[in-house]
Amino acid sequence: MIFLKNITGRSYFFCALIILIVFINITIYPEFLLDEEEVDKTEEIKPEKQDTPEKSLPKGIVTGIYAESIPDIKGAIRITWKMPEDSEDDFIVGRTTEQADTANKALGSMSVKVVPSGSPPSVIDSNLPPGIYYYCILAKKSIINKTITLYPNMNYTTTPVVIEKETPRILSKNPPMQVTLIHTRRISQRWVLITWRGIEARGIIYTVYRGNSVLDTTEKLRRAEKIISITDDREGFIDKNLKKSGTYYYAVTTRDFEGNEDLQLISDQSYTTTGVYISIGIHKTVSNIQARLTDKGSIKINWSGETSGISQFLIYKYYKPISDAQRLSLATFLERVDVGATSYVDHYPGFGNHYYAVLNKLGDGTIDTKLIKGKNYTTDPISIGKPIQIQFITSETRDKSVIINWKFNGSAGNRNYRIVRNNNEIMTLADVDDSFTLDIINVFDQNYIDESPPSGSHYYALVPEDLKRYSDYRLLKGVNVTEYPVVIQKKMERPKEEIAIDDKKNGIKERYQIRKPIRKGLKQKVKPSGQQVDSIVQDFFFKGKYNVAIKELQNIINYTDNEYEAAKAKLFIGRSWLELKRYRKALKMLLLPDVKKHFPQESKFWSEHAISRVY
Repeated sequence: MIFLKNITGRSYFFCALIILIVFINITIYPEFLLDEEEVDKTEEIKPEKQDTPEKSLPKGIVTGIYAESIPDIKGAIRITWKMPEDSEDDFIVGRTTEQADTANKALGSMSVKVVPSGSPPSVIDSNLPPGIYYYCILAKKSIINKTITLYPNMNYTTTPVVIEKETPRILSKNPPMQVTLIHTRRISQRWVLITWRGIEARGIIYTVYRGNSVLDTTEKLRRAEKIISITDDREGFIDKNLKKSGTYYYAVTTRDFEGNEDLQLISDQSYTTTGVYISIGIHKTVSNIQARLTDKGSIKINWSGETSGISQFLIYKYYKPISDAQRLSLATFLERVDVGATSYVDHYPGFGNHYYAVLNKLGDGTIDTKLIKGKNYTTDPISIGKPIQIQFITSETRDKSVIINWKFNGSAGNRNYRIVRNNNEIMTLADVDDSFTLDIINVFDQNYIDESPPSGSHYYALVPEDLKRYSDYRLLKGVNVTEYPVVIQKKMERPKEEIAIDDKKNGIKERYQIRKPIRKGLKQKVKPSGQQVDSIVQDFFFKGKYNVAIKELQNIINYTDNEYEAAKAKLFIGRSWLELKRYRKALKMLLLPDVKKHFPQESKFWSEHAISRVY
């Protein structure tokens, strides 16, 4: 009151205004009136945890998908997610340019990678051009069964990752040269496959390092074990020299022949951040495998062996002995059998030859893929049906080729036969030699084209592939040996220099025509036959005519302007070289950039098989 007596009327107005402002602040912002202790208490209050949508999702749906660009790596995006519990399915990571919020959009996405069950839930999508990218992850079973369900930010992204176009910059005289896309995978109990993408330069040496921790610094790299230096163009190596159990990490560097090594390290590009666990122990393959035909027409497989450290037995079937990794990959998987069982019945084997293998699935989830003849895979076929018998064989000329046709009956026995050509009549197996063998064919093909036989008369015959095993095989004219020869006549080649003398009566002078020799090293293009890649693959590759397939597919590559078509032709040229056991030639095709771009899964699968045969 004393204070009010000493202020003027105008002062009353300002005092009232101040009181009003204070009152408004108190009512609108009451939290500012709390003391420090009360503020601390309010910060400790948290909302009650609510059930996440993940609990209501069907089984087999990944959750928490997240995509982000990787700093300092041009055109690279990391995709992470959470795997569903107890899932044994493989998952396919797809890339789209719009949200994959419908089944059609998801199915139309570009496949980035197939992630097997049990693998780390992380993928790097690299070498991307500028643009907008979305991702989705689907179980392979859901695609096959057409039961695709999509959940935003669970198994497909709703926020795009943008790769911006970089502004031009002046490159240094000596740009860094690191490998990219390093990847490791255990391919047997003791072997680790390391693959990477090399650099486009000559005279480069790749050095592979191995350590028991992540090799993310120069100091760690120098302390690590240098396991190999590769001086050719290989982009892979199999580490077979692991002697202790443990987790292993790898790095790959480049250096020139002058010894300048590039030690710049980039996560998941030139060094691995995920280790490969190796358990060194005694192989516990099954033994004494046997297969026999039962009275009911089924085939029973028996085996014996230890069960400690083993979780399951895996049963495989193929029409050839399952003697190596390539045949194992092509074999039909039949069943998982619990530990304790020593037999399995193949109730519906079908007609033909049947070979079996039994592998161990170890307690840590890995499969012991070591194959031992007579122990865990059968060497004698179980044949169901009438034995294969050739009924007749004929040959006829067409243009510059000879077409051999035959008929057969039966379905049991070895389907692989030799197609043999000889200038003389073929009477017995003594007239058959490796030098006369044109190709190994599947008797079910029923025809074969001898593309360019030499001049002269030729007889043809069909004999089993294994001559020693079928030493009593009889040769009969008109049955498995052509009764009459075909005669090939070819025009004499004109000389390099030829003189054409025209008729002087017409007043035309002599004219000399000189044929220019073809320069060495220049490939002469042969006009394609008009067939597309798919028809060539169907007509030649899948019928075992690999040399013809290579020739026709190479013609496609020489003429086509379609990058996808050329890449597919290169893929099947590589696969043809694989079948011909020319593994280094196969690798050169399977690891080409355009093949990796358009067929990443096929390139990875078949190149790994080639690498396993080379090293």
